Amino acid sequence: MAFWIFVPTIYVRGREGGPRDPNDRLDFILKKKADEGVKIRILLWDETNFAMSNYSKWNKHYLEDLTADSKEPIVVVRHPQYKPLLFSHHQKFVVIDDKHAYIGGVDFATGRYDTGKHDVVDPDGKSWWGIDFYAPLLKKATSSDFAKPDADIVDRSKTSRMPWHDIQMYVDGEAARDAAFNFVQRWNHHVNVASKYAGKDKYALLQVAGYDEYDKAPTAHPAVAHSSASPTKKGKIDMPVSEKKKRKAELELERESESKSGFGADIDEEDDEEDDRGDDDQEATDGKSSKSKKQSRRRSDKRKDRELVSAPRSTKKSGYSVTCQVIRSISQWSGSTRTENSIHAAYINAINNAEHFVYFENQFFISGTAPGVANGIGQALVERISLAIKNKQKFRVVILTTQPEDLGPKVVPVVTLQYMTINRGHGSICSQLRDRFPGVDVNEYVNVVQLRNHGFFADGTPASEQIFVHSKLLIVDDRVCVIASANLNDRSFIGNRDSELGVVVLDGPKSVSKMGGKDFSVNKFVWALRKQLYMEHLGLDPNDPSSDAQVMDPASDEFYHGVWLATARLNTDIYESVFPHIARDTVLTYEDFVARQALKPNMAKVEKLKQTKGHWYMFPLQFLAAETPKLWETFVDDAVFN
Repeated sequence: MAFWIFVPTIYVRGREGGPRDPNDRLDFILKKKADEGVKIRILLWDETNFAMSNYSKWNKHYLEDLTADSKEPIVVVRHPQYKPLLFSHHQKFVVIDDKHAYIGGVDFATGRYDTGKHDVVDPDGKSWWGIDFYAPLLKKATSSDFAKPDADIVDRSKTSRMPWHDIQMYVDGEAARDAAFNFVQRWNHHVNVASKYAGKDKYALLQVAGYDEYDKAPTAHPAVAHSSASPTKKGKIDMPVSEKKKRKAELELERESESKSGFGADIDEEDDEEDDRGDDDQEATDGKSSKSKKQSRRRSDKRKDRELVSAPRSTKKSGYSVTCQVIRSISQWSGSTRTENSIHAAYINAINNAEHFVYFENQFFISGTAPGVANGIGQALVERISLAIKNKQKFRVVILTTQPEDLGPKVVPVVTLQYMTINRGHGSICSQLRDRFPGVDVNEYVNVVQLRNHGFFADGTPASEQIFVHSKLLIVDDRVCVIASANLNDRSFIGNRDSELGVVVLDGPKSVSKMGGKDFSVNKFVWALRKQLYMEHLGLDPNDPSSDAQVMDPASDEFYHGVWLATARLNTDIYESVFPHIARDTVLTYEDFVARQALKPNMAKVEKLKQTKGHWYMFPLQFLAAETPKLWETFVDDAVFN
């Protein structure tokens, strides 16, 4: 398994008011499997401590000490040992026996557990125990808290929790083996480049059965995946991915009867190697130093010293059978011999081929329509929406994003870049569209929302929190979806910054739905996932047949205006009337926002909270509009924010 942040003492089972059982704690589950002789290998980001701490050092020592006497002790590798300082390992995945994999945005950490209800208060500790009651604005758990996870770190009788929205996808078959290959490639790279690991028996190199080469991606081959992200049934895709060094080439999809997998199968090696030579801050593994040359030869000559990851056995298929492509961002410093940015390529291809509807869920939305940012997502949207306007075509783009967890002064540059991507400055998505089409209402084509909920303390005092959107999802036309660890920014998309992992699903069993009021063929898996999310966000009962009908057509005027925007605007008006402290369009400076944090709820308007529906809430596009932070005056490189 590999994570950006990891807390092994959290409970991963036995929620919803059930009794607290130590056997449901992750560390004890892992200890039991280690005692049984299961090999457990974990990759963690060795974080830059001057900026933050994810307590990876504590985690490594805790798990290795916990299982020191086990039949198969747990081994944890932290990377990078020294540099780069600015970027991270952001992949979040688990692979089991080389045949099951969970890939997406979920870290095993505090606060990640949640339900579709996204409760704000839990005074009796029925669902969120001890350190898992997440209130990051007040206090975040530290390693000393990890050691006693059942103890509360905040007063939950007076404190609301920040709910968490996230998505993880389960895959098996060849897709799971690709995820295993990604782990093995990273493990072997990290062990070889770090002197504290190299040559030590406990850090033996790994190999996936069937993959002969450590330093080459697998060739294209059939892959079948199943998702537990939505109700069960069956699905298929052909996804070779490629992108040139200027990041302008599009992902090519060949719709054949046989599917393909294997990340980066069609990447032009010469172009990518030329890119890598220009990256001065990357650690070399492709022969840039004599040390790395020797390590490369050692990898080739000593394959017999590697532990073999078992070949997959057939499994009972459940969920939707789909053909999928494992995609990633990775480079020489983070685990590969070349730079790969196939997640970015998959996004660009899906947007370019969209016919009616594009839906994003992402923690960030920072793209090349903002100055100094390279990824092409924003401009691809501008061009696709422009085409729809010229052709007088109904086309909808829905962006679900969030404000930072801690909206302090250090994150103002991030917030500003997000706004410059979407609606501020000449180059933003909305500004370009308004310049090109002066008489067109841009809100007919693109809108931005977030999620919010409320609850009540025992004394009747209301509390409200944003639901932190941590999912990294793209859905297009209810036909294509991408589920990944990648934030929508250059850190995640460029390839030579943060490492990322994801899955793109395209083909599969079809169904006839509606899009823009007309019959439209959709992918059953993607369709079911999008409807499930929309019902959750709208507060609809998934067991009520009328709920399905309400969310079936996301592009129609009836839904877009009459249901979705109407609900989001209703909720926004109510929350702003009751809670004066929350971010809104009329708060133009950070100073004003800070001053509002002392304001109490308007008790005269509390009854209106009963009228809210679900969690949609309009994203305040004029919030902090008077702030003009200069990124080049901050203490770190702009790339940290992009």
